[in-house]
Amino acid sequence: MLDRPGESRIPQQEGTETAPVAEALAIWRAARAELARMEQRLESRTRELGLLQNLGRKAAEAHTVSDLFRIAAETVQDRLEVELVLAVRLDSGAPQVDCYQFRPVESLVLREIASESCSFIESTLPQDAPISIHRLGSWDEKHWPLRSVREQDMVMLPLRRREETVACLTLVHSSPPGEARFRLLYGAANQLSTHIDRILTVQEAEQGRFRSILECMPQAVILADTGLRPVRVNPAGTELLERLGFAGGPRSVRHLDGLDLGAMADRVLKAGGRPADSEARLPDGGTFNVTASAVRGERGRIEGWVFVFTDLTESRRLQDQLSQAEKMSSLGQMISGVAHELNNPLASILGYAQLLQAGAAKEDGELSNRLKIMDQEARRCQKIVQNLLSFARRRDPERKPYSLNELVQSVIALMRYQLRMDNIQVVSETDTELPYLNGDAHQIQQALLNLVTNAHHAMKKGQGGNLSIRTVLAGKDAAHLVVEDDGPGIPAGIRNRIFDPFFTTKATGEGTGLGLSLVYSAITAHGGTVEFESASNGGARFVVRLPLGRDVGEEAATEAGPGGDNRPAGRARILVVDDEQPVAQLLSEMLSSEGHQVHVATDGRAALERLAEGAYDLVVTDFKMPGLGGKSLCDAIDQRYRGLKGRVLMTTGDTVSGEPEKAAGEAGVPLIHKPFDLDEFRGLVRRRLRGEEPGPA
Repeated sequence: MLDRPGESRIPQQEGTETAPVAEALAIWRAARAELARMEQRLESRTRELGLLQNLGRKAAEAHTVSDLFRIAAETVQDRLEVELVLAVRLDSGAPQVDCYQFRPVESLVLREIASESCSFIESTLPQDAPISIHRLGSWDEKHWPLRSVREQDMVMLPLRRREETVACLTLVHSSPPGEARFRLLYGAANQLSTHIDRILTVQEAEQGRFRSILECMPQAVILADTGLRPVRVNPAGTELLERLGFAGGPRSVRHLDGLDLGAMADRVLKAGGRPADSEARLPDGGTFNVTASAVRGERGRIEGWVFVFTDLTESRRLQDQLSQAEKMSSLGQMISGVAHELNNPLASILGYAQLLQAGAAKEDGELSNRLKIMDQEARRCQKIVQNLLSFARRRDPERKPYSLNELVQSVIALMRYQLRMDNIQVVSETDTELPYLNGDAHQIQQALLNLVTNAHHAMKKGQGGNLSIRTVLAGKDAAHLVVEDDGPGIPAGIRNRIFDPFFTTKATGEGTGLGLSLVYSAITAHGGTVEFESASNGGARFVVRLPLGRDVGEEAATEAGPGGDNRPAGRARILVVDDEQPVAQLLSEMLSSEGHQVHVATDGRAALERLAEGAYDLVVTDFKMPGLGGKSLCDAIDQRYRGLKGRVLMTTGDTVSGEPEKAAGEAGVPLIHKPFDLDEFRGLVRRRLRGEEPGPA
């Protein structure tokens, strides 16, 4: 049986010791000592392996170099007699120093160690370079501060990456480290080098993605250091700096032309690091939103600035256009409302002027002339109201026959006063052979108005001028509309942009830049073209070509107006329903003069009471009345008096909302708008009494 260590059971005789036994005992004792040393070395290696494994496990969780250094300092402080761990590395070209202390250390000692450590990364520590102090684990404030460090107590571990030293880890021990500790520390250095390579590789990949994103950003981005000197600028930022006259190089961007970035950085500092933004206008008219943010390092210290410039020029222009459109919409609604209110009194004035004129023509020539002037002026007011409503009305695109010649005259009538005030003479030549075209008359009219307005603006800056508007039948397939002025013309350099939306050469507030683009869209929507030509007199000439399409001449002539019809319809009993007393009285007098028996009701309910008292041959009702309106009256007539609905005629002064047209269409009754011509109205009444379907009014 083998003896246990520490026990001696070699047999010997009392008082004697033979030479072989002594030799064997010495060998055994030497083997036992060697075994103990091997066990000690194994235990030491096991501890070293455990420390390295623990360090590797924790280091794998580090995402930044600072985290890696902190983990290394905490790990070695737990197992080794270390009083100080100091790490240096290059960050943006400058050495960054982190000190992990377990006892107080004088600042001069720290700077000496940091300066010597910087030599490992081939750098020099600036005198004012900050040293970040971290107190770990067993920090003892009462411990005497470390005032000096012996060279034999320091171990400097270079951390390498791709054959280059990127950091240095310096450990200060309480006693000179032995071979085992050196072996352990250099093993730790190998592990840390592996992980620092991993961290920097990930950071470089992220920086690569960041650079790609930065290059693609439409916003101008300027990354600057703490001195506001540009470090990185994306292409949009380079373009912006060139616009601001920045020559590049190491100069600061604190003050740019019209921009005070230094003041914005100060605002960020005063706000505790919260980003600041402001709006800036460039000398060339551009508008930018500028955001300033602080760039913080791993320990939260401000290491630079990022300025983001978002171009608001187009959005501001669109906002201005929207604001202008809203103003025009409000103006259109106001005009529509005013025009609607004018239609009823205009109907009375125009109607009575016609009635009086017919009676006075035989008796008093002077009175007849005066009434003729009154009738002409009333019709002029009617035309102005119709033109205003035509431009103010919102309507869906339509395809109906229209007269291009009539549109020319309506636009000239609308613009005549403004043109005359600016000493602009208008000459119109319309081709009488031009047939009706098929399309949206409102859109074509608006396009023509924009062309005339453009010419007006161009010529009024001078001493006036001449404006020519012509319509020409070009063969069998097209009609030409030519608008020509003798103004300054359009410079050659911008002719290819005049139809671009929002392009304008006018000063801010004078134009929207939409006029010609709307002309282009309206004409092309009708299958036509619009082109600019230089006039022989140096002015501008716009030629609009519109297709004739199918033959709509006869159809348009039929639909253009009901025409007069003097064939008598016989004596009839007619009920006039209108809440406007002057209009009701006018209709009553006019119809009575035709030999009809006329009764008047002021609303729909009164009309039903009249209908219950006796039969009527025709009902003329207004659309909008208090109480029971024209549509409801038609429905009630259809339910109570079969056949009478076919002898109903509806009038309205509402030419904007589209409700009367819809109601008349649903009820299947003709509709005539106020103010109306009495002859036109008489013709409708006669055809209605004969049971004919009257054309549209």
